[in-house]
Amino acid sequence: MRTKWLLPVIALLVLLSSLVGCSPNDPIQETIFLADDPPITLVGDGQVYQQKTMPIQIARIIAAGNPTRVEVGIFQGFSLPIGGANEELFACQCVPGNWAAGTNMYLYVGGWLDTANDGKNFQLRMSYDHWSTGDVVPNAAVDVDVETSTGTAAQYTTYKIRFSIIAPTFVEGDALGIKLVRIAATSDEIAGEFVVEGMILVYRADGLGSSAP
Repeated sequence: MRTKWLLPVIALLVLLSSLVGCSPNDPIQETIFLADDPPITLVGDGQVYQQKTMPIQIARIIAAGNPTRVEVGIFQGFSLPIGGANEELFACQCVPGNWAAGTNMYLYVGGWLDTANDGKNFQLRMSYDHWSTGDVVPNAAVDVDVETSTGTAAQYTTYKIRFSIIAPTFVEGDALGIKLVRIAATSDEIAGEFVVEGMILVYRADGLGSSAP
């Protein structure tokens, strides 16, 4: 009696084990997981803007003792006077692998005034450059100046300031360096200082990720 149902069960197990994908060692299954397929690309209106934090190099600030750290509520930043030794901020980030090459990038600087102002101006200068593997680190930079009008501003009024990096010649993985300083406004300089809380890089993405690790 037992043999009558045992033989069909054995035959069924043999059939299932021969099917593609049933074995954990099946070579086709391994190919599916290990294939180095290109990433999904985005074109036209399918492309979107993404952002990456530009981390401020804190170690340099600690070593120099400047710029001065400012704390308001749960927010912190670094106060920028005009000029002065070490009164500058540095940041560096790798060029994203899904950046649409040749399209404009934008650096947004967020921060606030430490003093009330009415109808005054302040100006920031963003300098940038880059290097690829095997390059000699450049000793120059491109300067981009942006002047901002305060309007009627209470103490701690906030601003987001945009700097444009026009049609850069970077390539994926390049080191993109940023320096931020405050320079004199063309007129009606603010009282007090501008406090920088953070910086982000905004770029146009043409894919969901990099084509290489």
